[in-house]
Amino acid sequence: MKPLRKLIGVLIFVFAALPLGLGGLALLSTRTLVAGPEVYMKILDDERTDSLIQTIEAPSEESRPLRIEGYELDSAAVFSAAKQILPPRLVIDTLKTNVDIFFTQAANPPQDNVLAVFDLGELRTQLINESGTAVRLYLEQSKELPAELINELATQVPPAVLQDIKNDPLKYETQIAAVLQAKLKEMPATLPFKLPADVPAGSVNLASIQKSHLKGSYISSLTALALLLAAAFIMKNRWPERAVQLGNFLMVPGFIILLGGVIPYLINPTGLIRQMPELPFLVPQLISWLKFAGQTLMRPFLITGGVTVVIASGLQAFRFIPSHEEEQD
Repeated sequence: MKPLRKLIGVLIFVFAALPLGLGGLALLSTRTLVAGPEVYMKILDDERTDSLIQTIEAPSEESRPLRIEGYELDSAAVFSAAKQILPPRLVIDTLKTNVDIFFTQAANPPQDNVLAVFDLGELRTQLINESGTAVRLYLEQSKELPAELINELATQVPPAVLQDIKNDPLKYETQIAAVLQAKLKEMPATLPFKLPADVPAGSVNLASIQKSHLKGSYISSLTALALLLAAAFIMKNRWPERAVQLGNFLMVPGFIILLGGVIPYLINPTGLIRQMPELPFLVPQLISWLKFAGQTLMRPFLITGGVTVVIASGLQAFRFIPSHEEEQD
């Protein structure tokens, strides 16, 4: 009878309690990611994010062309120009503003399936103000205008002037910048984030997701705990033994979640760079930033897993309490 009870307990643990326990602990650990913008603001405010943006390199010359507003542009030249006219702090502030906008607007039921409307006004204004510099920087690297812009200019200038623009576009920097400025002014200062068309209107919002996430974490965790207790009671007869068995069960999901939180701390950017000296210049900064971001995002896993392991260890300590028979001896 005892082997059968043990088998039933193990089956309950492996096929029911463990998956539910892992799911519940994972949901508890990701609570901060959906509760508010604080964790994302912490990442964006860190100097490592600023440093990463400053050290980003332009794509290689063999990179694919970039299509923007109907123009096929040299992606390396666009990237190089944008890096010089867009201050890193402006980019970070825009990201922070839009993270805050998302958590504020997405908490309400969407209208016309628009979950949030992102604000790109400051970036757009900066691009308009620096359009002349952007054109000059682009032409200095690319040396030629996109074919779509040449076709557009063909309707505005005489053929002789158009040919001169093709031969020496930098000489007509002001005129080209005016065309770019007009295009930028036509672009909207906001970007709506729409839900898929097949999603029923008003059926999804961040507040309902947050509530469901919290409810799911509690239900999964409590159900897993109930199943673990049931398995421990089935497998053991005495209370100390049941406590030890429950501790053994809890240790497994707790250790797995703890391991997920520890992994970002085990990354050694310096060691990776030494082993692969041929890595591009950006990669060391990117690896360092990813380690920092991973530690920030996974810290709740470290805390949740650590607390679970401590509780499991406390329950396992019941093995050192002498039994009634041992006390009589």
